Amino acid sequence: MIRAAAIALMLMPASADALSCMRPDAVRVFLDAQASPDVYRVLVGTLDFDASAMPRHVQMGAGARDPAPVPAHFTGMGLGLGGLVDTAPMALTLVPQCAGPWCGRLEPSGILLMFARDTATGPEVVIDPCQSSIFSEPTAETINALTACLRGDACEPDPPRR
Repeated sequence: MIRAAAIALMLMPASADALSCMRPDAVRVFLDAQASPDVYRVLVGTLDFDASAMPRHVQMGAGARDPAPVPAHFTGMGLGLGGLVDTAPMALTLVPQCAGPWCGRLEPSGILLMFARDTATGPEVVIDPCQSSIFSEPTAETINALTACLRGDACEPDPPRR
């Protein structure tokens, strides 16, 4: 009886599982980006893009494909050693990613703090289901903490919580 119940639980569809994301922490993302061999920009501003191009769900199983990248236009500032500095408006690419049936989505509204990876074709911002590299309405405290990290001062992420 117990064995049959365990097998039945294992056969339940994966979509019944809930997506579990760690609480995003901009300092943790900064430290991960700093440890990466890639070059990242910390940008704060607005994005203009076609929100209808963001994925609504992912195709699962054989033949499943990653969602298409979404072109965007950034207007705002970049993080420098003294805090935020003017940055020329730029084209960048939003790269939606999916985990099972959950896909990263973004709406073009409000001020965003984002970590954009430099690539040969221009900056890219990954939009995963947990939105771990983009933050809405960043506080002065967050900007100051990231500036301290960039300068090499104390740089401690918040303890992980779910």
